[in-house]
Amino acid sequence: MLMRTTNHNLFPDVFNALFDTTCTATVTPAINIIERENEYTIELAAAGMRREDLHVSLDASGDNLIVNLEHKSESNGEKTEGNKERYLRHEFGYTKFHRTFFLPDNVDRDAITAGAHDGVLTITLPKRVAPQHEARVIEIA
Repeated sequence: MLMRTTNHNLFPDVFNALFDTTCTATVTPAINIIERENEYTIELAAAGMRREDLHVSLDASGDNLIVNLEHKSESNGEKTEGNKERYLRHEFGYTKFHRTFFLPDNVDRDAITAGAHDGVLTITLPKRVAPQHEARVIEIA
């Protein structure tokens, strides 16, 4: 008589080794850059991100706008005491993104604003108002 053992797990151990991991993803979110008469606008897809996951800054030279997104999942997929579930596959637990935008000379760096709404990070870059010069004749001495 042949003895047969049965694995009562939903997936065999070889699959558990493959599925029981936490994945780190580097994403490249879609962006839109819009130019209007008085401003530029950068829209960046940030679905699932919270305000505290988003960081927008200027570098020390003031020439580059830096956008960082970093989101860490609340759970690391580990089974905890009293929790009768565990992840078999956990791929969206950590997301990181870094992008640098070179700013045109006509951007008013002191007036840049950012906001997040409905999964979109919107950065507004107002243009500096060019001084109006009147035509005049310059006398030759």
